[in-house]
Amino acid sequence: MANPKPATKVATPKAVAKPTKVATNDLYSKAWRNSYEEKAKIPKPIVFELSKFTKGPKGQKQFPVSAFFEARDIIFDPETNQRREIRYCKNEPSIYIEDQAEYSKSEIIRFQNGVVIAMPNNPALISYLRMCNLNSDNPNRLNDKPAAFFEVKPTVKAKMDIQDEITVLDAVSLALRAPLEKVMPIAKYLNIDTTRAVVEIRQDLKNMANKNAKAFIALFDNKEAILKGTVKTAEEYQVISVKAEKVQWSNGSVICAVPLGQDPYQALIDYIKDKGEFESFNSQLEKKLNDIINS
Repeated sequence: MANPKPATKVATPKAVAKPTKVATNDLYSKAWRNSYEEKAKIPKPIVFELSKFTKGPKGQKQFPVSAFFEARDIIFDPETNQRREIRYCKNEPSIYIEDQAEYSKSEIIRFQNGVVIAMPNNPALISYLRMCNLNSDNPNRLNDKPAAFFEVKPTVKAKMDIQDEITVLDAVSLALRAPLEKVMPIAKYLNIDTTRAVVEIRQDLKNMANKNAKAFIALFDNKEAILKGTVKTAEEYQVISVKAEKVQWSNGSVICAVPLGQDPYQALIDYIKDKGEFESFNSQLEKKLNDIINS
């Protein structure tokens, strides 16, 4: 009988690693950070701009062709807690006069078309412009003379511009989306015609929000403004009567007299505040108005 053949060993397949998936959720932020940090290492010119200007026909800034300032000043030095004399001299590495040669002369700094550009290889000029009292950005400036210029900081300006845009968007959002219960008293306070379609009222509110976003937003937390709007609504429903000489309920009961020449709405606000009845008067007025509207 023939011997059986030994079983052939089958090679165990090696595990194949799955392709590694590259995470891209922060790919672009890292790419930006790398390029930004590299560029930030490169010294950049520093720009200083005159504070005063006129506006051209298209709203652009217009400056004199040239403006001159002597580069010599007495400043407050917070490190020594003393006043020190500084000047910018072309061949002096320091701006402090005690560190300079006796016969060195201060330069005349020229702003051309509203700006002067200090190159990074001229640190003395940069130091002088940042530390002199003509620079409105100098936190230690003395008020002996008015400021004349400021340092242009693109990143700071961009942040401020973006924040202003966000504020405008918030204000417009309130104008277009806030509930009518919040919007109508504000509209009344602003003397907007509220007898029209809601979209027209909101359009007027939006225009006002665009003109002064911060002030518009503040109105929604201004109890006095809201109450004035409620009073004007109550007038329309003959709940209250506001005249130049007095404010009274519809039954003739006088609430307060109006001092000569004073705005009657403000006189009413001042009166109820002085009596400590602001909240109670507001509740009473809203109740009377609600009873008539829902009757």
